[in-house]
Amino acid sequence: MLLPEFIFKKISLTRSVIYSIAPGILIYTGLYFIMPFFLNKGFSFFTFYLFWISLVWTVLLTTVIITFIKESDKRNLISFNNYFRLNKLTGKDWKLVLLLLVCAIAGYALLSFTGKWLASISLFSPPDFFPPERNPLKYNLPNLFMGFSIAGKWWIPVIYFFTWILNISSEELWFRGYLLQRQEQSFGNYCWIINGFTFLAFHIFWKWELILLSIPCLAFSYSAHKTKNTWASIFIHGVMNLGALVPIINLV
Repeated sequence: MLLPEFIFKKISLTRSVIYSIAPGILIYTGLYFIMPFFLNKGFSFFTFYLFWISLVWTVLLTTVIITFIKESDKRNLISFNNYFRLNKLTGKDWKLVLLLLVCAIAGYALLSFTGKWLASISLFSPPDFFPPERNPLKYNLPNLFMGFSIAGKWWIPVIYFFTWILNISSEELWFRGYLLQRQEQSFGNYCWIINGFTFLAFHIFWKWELILLSIPCLAFSYSAHKTKNTWASIFIHGVMNLGALVPIINLV
């Protein structure tokens, strides 16, 4: 249960959109405008991608922690868990979470064709320097991941695993731990729809996947809102994103 000290103020739709899109624009700026400079200097797409996106996630996680410190009088683990609704999931919660995980995966699979379709439209197409893993209009190259040879480099999956932890923790604590609770005060039972679509807008840097990601994004938000527990969305989001490790391990 939330402690009385954590009764959150309402947040407007405008501020919800700004707080969601701002970190997405930072990632977009790095991948689309700053990356070409580093590629010309000999950096691989994979190296700069991990560096830049991890930098933004670190900023996001730091912002979350600073917000907690500013708004909490009790700076301990119990208070942290209450603030971000990191409570134990019940058996009933787990049934809903697993159902939503299946729905998210099925929705992602059913809409997978839209990625290539949107990428063929100039407004949504990725830059030419994006590798096949991030450009559905290209074919995968053998023994390469994001244009980078990772054969024999077992430290790559380890680093990617830690970036996965940073990815899920920063996005979930920000979007579900911070924003959703305030959106619940403003939008009531419709808050998860607002949260889901603003989280979708955050992914503007993968603009050809905006349709593809719609069902998973809504599933994340609904799970956290319905269970009043951020662990619900952390689990669904984490399982789905962990799939990216499979091709990396296969190529090492």
